[in-house]
Formats: sequence, structure tokens, C-alpha cells
Amino acid sequence: MEKVDTNDDSINLLNIGTQILLKDIMDQFIRNLGKHKTHYATKISSAWTALKERPIDIIIIEFELQDGTAFSFIQKLRQFKEYDGIFLAIATEQGNNEVIAAASELDVDFLLQKPFSSLEIKQLIEDFGKFRKKPDPIRDAVKKADQAFRDKDYTAAAKIFLELTNKSSQDVYVLAKAGLYYLKVPQLDIAEQHLKKAYALDPNDILVMHGLGLLNWRLKNFSKAFHYLAEAQMLSPYNPDRAIFLGKLLNTWGLDFLKKACNKDPKNTELHYLYAKTLIFQKDYQKGMQELKLAGIDKSHSDFKEANALMGFCQKVAAVKND
Repeated sequence: MEKVDTNDDSINLLNIGTQILLKDIMDQFIRNLGKHKTHYATKISSAWTALKERPIDIIIIEFELQDGTAFSFIQKLRQFKEYDGIFLAIATEQGNNEVIAAASELDVDFLLQKPFSSLEIKQLIEDFGKFRKKPDPIRDAVKKADQAFRDKDYTAAAKIFLELTNKSSQDVYVLAKAGLYYLKVPQLDIAEQHLKKAYALDPNDILVMHGLGLLNWRLKNFSKAFHYLAEAQMLSPYNPDRAIFLGKLLNTWGLDFLKKACNKDPKNTELHYLYAKTLIFQKDYQKGMQELKLAGIDKSHSDFKEANALMGFCQKVAAVKND
């Protein structure tokens, strides 16, 4: 097979995983494409060590690993400016729609689906060459905006997104990224404008659904927030941040329902007890104790011991806080 011209003598590739990226096969594929060096990490912790030991040009990572997932690894990797130039590829089994959706959400540079051949590896190397010589102008601009935000240069980031949304006003990717940026600033009115426009163009885009979920969370439209976030999580269930948001949303939403129900039915022991436990779970110990008293659980109730223990716990926490 002909060697790939990347305008460099060699490329450092880091393969992370053991199930798909088999060392002997990968070595054979890479050897035929030029003087490229391959490095291997069996798990995420080893990958961080490899990144510190040498400059890496390309990372090919399996999605599920011994100590985490590619999703969390890539999220963390993008927090560091020194790794911005790495070309990211995810390796997965063919037809794994959840991983394919997650790869799209992560905005990786290449998706390698098993069974793959040396031709796919050749294409990956060629794409890296293009990525290095002439990056996609839109993705490159979004990356620069993300860098500016990370450096707290909000004026520069806003300027980039304004130019992008003016030039590419029908591009779902641009509108979604801009919407997510304005959610972080936050400028909710501008975020809403971009996300709603993107949703009208493509209601199945994961980034758009995720953004609309976060927007409605901020606006306290909990039913809409849950709808969008749950839809996005069903398509791409590996996003840990969204799973946490959903958990917090259900707790907040549930508290609101329970509070209203307790007001409507102030003598209902079960309602007050459930409300008390939810408040305690949310670390609102003072209100939790108040609701435990209102619940009026006596010795005849099956949850008496649990309620007593919860009251004791809340009193101890309150005493520590007051010291």
C-alpha cells in the first residue's frame, strides 16, 4: 500500500484499548503507511501517562474501557490547551448507534468502525493530513471560540460566534454550538434564539436537544427540560453531565410537586415524609426536620425507626454547622 503524505516524516499515534485496537494488526496497518510510531495504552490512566511522555498527533480510542469511557476522557482532554491539536478518532463495533451518536456529540474527527481494514486506517491518516494542513474553517473557528472562552476572553468568543452565525445562519452545528456558548455566558435570550432555529432545521440533533434541555432548566420549564434532556440521553446515554442534570432535574421537579401536594393535603403523613426525605437528600436539613415533624410519624408507623434516624442525622449536621 502506498505511503500517505502528511508533510511530516512520522506521526505519533496513541491507541487506547484492547478489544478493537489489537496491537499486532494495528502495527501491520501503520507500518505500511509510513514511518509512523504507534503507542498503546490499555486503559485511560495509562493514556494520560503516555500523553505526558511524548507529543501525540492522533488518538484512536475504544469507547468502553476498564476505567471509564471515551466520553469522559475526551471531555477532560479538551480542558487542556496543549492537547488542542490532537486528531481524535473513536473505534467502535459497526452498528453501535449509541457510540455513533456519542461520537457526533463529542465532535470527534474520525469514526473507525470494526471490522475495519488498512484502507480505513489510510483514510484516517489522510484526514489527519488535511486536518493539519487545512482545517475545516467552521470547526476551526468553533475551536478558537472554545479556546477564547476557556481563557475567559468572552469578547473574542462572542465575536467569533457572531461572525459564524451571520455567515452560516442555516448551519445546525454552528447554531447549536453558539447556543451552548451563550448558555454558559449566560445570555439566555440569544441562546434561545439560536437553539430554536437549529431545532426547526433538525429536531433530532443531539447537541440541539441537549442545549434546549439546559435552556429550559435555566428558565424553570422543568417538563420541557426533562423532555429534551431525556430524548438526548436515550440517543447518547454516555454523557455523564447530562445524566447528572437529569437526576438534579427530577429532584427539583419532584420537590416542587411534593411541596404543592403537601400544601393541598397538610395532614397526609406519607406526603410529608417523602417530602422530608427528598429535602434531606438535597441537603436542606432544616426544612427536612420541619417536614419530619409535620409528618408526625409515631411508633405505630412502619417507618418510625428510619424517621427517627433521619431526625438524629439532621440534628447532628445542624449542630456541626452551628459550631
